[in-house]
Amino acid sequence: MVQSYKPGHQKYKNSWSALVQIIREEGWKSLYYNRYMAPKILLELVMAASDSVIPLVLVRYFGLQMKSVRYGVSRFALGMVFSLAVMPLDTIVRRMQAQIVVSCQKADSRGVVQFKTTVATDQVPYKNMGDCIERVVREEERALKKRGTKGKGWGALYRGWQSAILLNLINALFESHLDEYAGL
Repeated sequence: MVQSYKPGHQKYKNSWSALVQIIREEGWKSLYYNRYMAPKILLELVMAASDSVIPLVLVRYFGLQMKSVRYGVSRFALGMVFSLAVMPLDTIVRRMQAQIVVSCQKADSRGVVQFKTTVATDQVPYKNMGDCIERVVREEERALKKRGTKGKGWGALYRGWQSAILLNLINALFESHLDEYAGL
């Protein structure tokens, strides 16, 4: 559910009201299938793989002990590689999910439901993942030119990288000592 935190812009009261209203407006099918399902599935597969594959590779193939410093540093490094691979995909998924394209009573002639947002959104729906990437990069390049800053628009796909570093650091530090916290 994507909506503003500002009370005047909120469409739903809570998760339950969102579920009921979505079913009423868009039908049951919209809960399980929509045109942006593929990017979300791809994102979830890559994220699940990072959580499963990294420890497996470090322990089985490199022979690192989970409680060692080398394991923690390696876990952090591989976690960052996965994070940098996932960040553009996460941005794409969020952009595509925030764009409501359905055929319901409140939609305009193009099938786009008009809703008020606190940030500017593109009025033309994204066609696919490639179109979304291209337009996000182009928007960022225009914004950079407007500010008089040099650079490419690819930075828009990596917003929030600082939190990814922090999250990977915490994960690397505590994963190796997880069995101690669980009482094993």
